[in-house]
Amino acid sequence: MATPTENTIGIDLGTTHACVAVYRKGKIEILSNDYSERTTTSYVTFTEHKRLIAVETNAMVGEDPQNTVFDAKRRKLNDPTITAEKKN
Repeated sequence: MATPTENTIGIDLGTTHACVAVYRKGKIEILSNDYSERTTTSYVTFTEHKRLIAVETNAMVGEDPQNTVFDAKRRKLNDPTITAEKKN
């Protein structure tokens, strides 16, 4: 159990968004991502040269769904998309 002088981090890994907060000095602060947003889209797109996350990958669901991981918490482990991702 954290004492009042320690910092504590909480992470909410949601189906569509994730959020991180820290408790310090008696207050809770929700941390912003690199785009000054307090929640981050739970999507990741893998391209030939890099990995896209958050705002960068929002449009990729429609443009490149084969290389975009999204909605994973709602899928069953035997879902064809999840089965294919296990190889990676």
